[in-house]
Amino acid sequence: MIDNIIDILEKQAKIYQHLIKLSEQMQQAITENNLKNIESLIQVESALTMKFSVLEKNREHLVRKLEQQINYTGENLNIVEIKKHATEQQCLAFDSLESRMSGIILELERLNTTNRMLIKNRLDIINFSLNYLGAGENNKIYENLRKNKLTPTSKLIDESI
Repeated sequence: MIDNIIDILEKQAKIYQHLIKLSEQMQQAITENNLKNIESLIQVESALTMKFSVLEKNREHLVRKLEQQINYTGENLNIVEIKKHATEQQCLAFDSLESRMSGIILELERLNTTNRMLIKNRLDIINFSLNYLGAGENNKIYENLRKNKLTPTSKLIDESI
């Protein structure tokens, strides 16, 4: 059972590594303003997240079974506790996974922070442009239209001419 938990953690680490590559590609797509590529990357990312979720549910199920098997009475069975019931080889595998996962998660956090800043900058530019062109939040005509969900009554060319 412990080997199965290790196997799941290995698969999750691989998904995280793939997410790093996707985040790097996302960063490139954001800087290039490549919306088609961004959309494609989001779909791949969503699929990987779903796979990760399934693996996580399986891991949690195995941990609950292990709790019963070893008669664990604590609150949450963690890796430190599992290692007390693991072989030396399994302990080494957990140590290796912990080290790899820590590095991967830090890198993902760094990339996600950078991507979040890039997206915020893009949105700020769009908001500035809209405000400059008169379609921003402070424009009374468009503000009333948004509130009432109406269509504009003024036209670019007056039909009465």
